[in-house]
Amino acid sequence: MTRLRSRELPKLYYPTPDELQGAMPLNENLWMRQHQGLMLALANTQEGKDLLCIEDHGLPIIGIRKNAVLYDKGTELMADFRVGAKWSNVVRYRWQEVRRALARMNELFLLKAIRAGVPAGAVTLTAYPDAHAESTSVDGPVSRYRPFASTPWETFATLHSSAGDGANASQASGYFTVIKSGTTNLLYALLNRAIFLFDTSAIGAGATASAGVISFHGKAKGDYFSQSVVLTASNPASNTDLEFADYGTLGTDDHAVAQIAISAWDDSGYNAYTLDASGIAALSVDGISKFGLRNSSDFTGAGSPPTWASDVSGNIQGYYADETGTSKDPKLVITYTLAFTPKAIMF
Repeated sequence: MTRLRSRELPKLYYPTPDELQGAMPLNENLWMRQHQGLMLALANTQEGKDLLCIEDHGLPIIGIRKNAVLYDKGTELMADFRVGAKWSNVVRYRWQEVRRALARMNELFLLKAIRAGVPAGAVTLTAYPDAHAESTSVDGPVSRYRPFASTPWETFATLHSSAGDGANASQASGYFTVIKSGTTNLLYALLNRAIFLFDTSAIGAGATASAGVISFHGKAKGDYFSQSVVLTASNPASNTDLEFADYGTLGTDDHAVAQIAISAWDDSGYNAYTLDASGIAALSVDGISKFGLRNSSDFTGAGSPPTWASDVSGNIQGYYADETGTSKDPKLVITYTLAFTPKAIMF
C-alpha cells in the first residue's frame, strides 16, 4: 500500500453550525447595526458586561459600536472609546458564548411581547432623532419668514408654495408648526413646518413593521386659526442636516389615524400619532424613517388659507432631539416581526 505524505493528505473542511444554516459573513459595522437591539439588551446585564468586557459605571448603556460604548448620564452622554475595534473583536473571540447570550435576549423580548399582548413573534424598537452633532438622523424646523420691508408679507398661497428661507438642525426646543399673519388684510409673515428623521435600520431587512406610534413632547401652543397638526412624510436632502430647500419636501399624505387639534395639544406631555396603513408603509426597517408636521391649512394646500386675523399666530411648540437627554425627545416606537434568516457571522 502506498503511504501518503502529510502534504498529500486530503484537506477536509467541516462547516460551522452557523454556516450549515446558510449564514453569510457580515461587515462588523453592519453587524453591530443590525443586532443593536439585542446587543443593548445584553450590554445592560451583568452577564453582558462581563462577556463583552464593558466597564460598569452604574449607568444605562444606550449604544454599542465596534469601538465605543455610550452611557446615559441623564444630563449628558458619556462614551468609552477605543482606537481599535475592541467590541467587535470581543464578539469574534467569544462568538459561541455571545451567540447563546443574544439568543436568550431574543427569547426574553418575545416573552415580554407576548405578555404585553403583542402578537407572538413581534418585538418593538424605540428610535429618537440624533442630537447634534448628528450621525444618522436629524430633526428641526424649516420655514419661510417674511418679517421686513425687504421681505414683505405675502399671501398664504405664496408663503405656502414658495421656497423656504429658514432651517435649524440644532434647535433644542421651540416652534414645530406656525402660521403667523401680518397686519395687512390677507397677508401672512411666517409659515413653519417641522422635520423628524429616525434611524430604524437596527430592525434589519426582511422584517415586517405592523404598527408604529410617533410621539412629540409639547411645550406651548397658540390656536388663533383653529388649526390641527398633521403628520406627513418628509424627504430632506440630507439625513444629518437641514437646508432651506427642505421646506418643500414635506408630504401631502396624512400618515396618522387622526390629526391632533392645536386646542387638544398637550403642552406639558407627549402627543402621540398612531400610524395608519400609509404611515406604516412609510417606515424603513433597514434605513431612515422620515416624517414631518404641518398645520392643517398648510397641509390642505395653497388654496385653503385659514380665516385671516391681524397679527396672530396658530402654532405648537415642543422639544427636539437637541434638548438635554431623551426624556422629551421625539420618539418613534415600531412593532415589527422578524423574518427567519440564518444567523450572521461577523468578520
